[in-house]
Amino acid sequence: MIKFLHEELDYNVVAFESGLAEVGLTNEMILDISPDQSMKNGILGIWHTDHNVDLFTYFKEQKNTSNPIQIAGFDMQPHGNNSLYDYFVQFDATFAQKVQDIELDYDNFIRVMEAGDFPEDGEEKQQALIAKYESVLNEWNELHSSFKKDVNEDVTKLIERIFSLRIRSLTENYIRVNYPNGVGFTNFANNARDKVMSDNLVWLLEEMYPDEKFILWAHNAHIMKKNSIVKNEYNYVLVNMIEQLPAEIKEQAYGIGLYMHSGNSAFNDRSVMPVYSDHKVNSVEYLLHQPGYPVSFLNIDIVDDENNTYWWNSEATSKSLGQYEEKYIPSEQYDGLILIEEANYPSYR
Repeated sequence: MIKFLHEELDYNVVAFESGLAEVGLTNEMILDISPDQSMKNGILGIWHTDHNVDLFTYFKEQKNTSNPIQIAGFDMQPHGNNSLYDYFVQFDATFAQKVQDIELDYDNFIRVMEAGDFPEDGEEKQQALIAKYESVLNEWNELHSSFKKDVNEDVTKLIERIFSLRIRSLTENYIRVNYPNGVGFTNFANNARDKVMSDNLVWLLEEMYPDEKFILWAHNAHIMKKNSIVKNEYNYVLVNMIEQLPAEIKEQAYGIGLYMHSGNSAFNDRSVMPVYSDHKVNSVEYLLHQPGYPVSFLNIDIVDDENNTYWWNSEATSKSLGQYEEKYIPSEQYDGLILIEEANYPSYR
């Protein structure tokens, strides 16, 4: 689908639910490293699969063509890998190591909170990290013009946003109120994360690639039109990324929900996640399964008939992650739907 949209319809940016820092800098290094390493540096580990090595091979092949494809990230979460070091070391090894050390401290700080325990000295650690990021941002601004390898204006903007985003996350997101002890992620913390992702996406659309069409790669919960009105058994409310976008951007978007009828998927830790196939007769999975195709696509961005009989304009159910039931009106959340008849556990790298 990505190849078709790029080659036939001029969609030249693929933006992932992965770190703005990690994917953005991988985009700059993609010609110099292997597709496998680009994938591992750029996107979150849940997507480190054989199929995506093929995709990153395609990204690399297209880079030097007359119609290159760019990759970007819009998430605020760090990956805990060496992507920032790998980029900066080509300019200055001391600076690269300084950034790497700060990134490691930042990642360790966040993992403690997400496990459900905001540190007693959390505010002190926040301020120390903020000071360190302000320091490397100032150092970058002072030094980058003297680096032997040229840095274009867009990359300069990207790097400044990377460090500014780290500071913002420590000021607004990774704070005590969002992470009560013993709880980990709260609704508010996730809503705040989606707000940052929404802001990052606007920045990418308006500042980095203002004349390009984008493909967004993210979980259904982030690309639904209004996830906050979706009903679920946990009464979990997420004001998602798309919902928080400016109206003029939302009006130009076409959102596709991806669902599974049966088989196996995986949790973030790569443990097997069975897809429950006990679908209700008013479910997205049951109704898209009826034609019997291995993969089904349905455009639901169409005007209803005079009798209002299209099922996607009435409340339906579906299984988030193939397990957790949700209720919503499909046409209020998506413009199209895809069903994979039998999902298979991925071949990880």
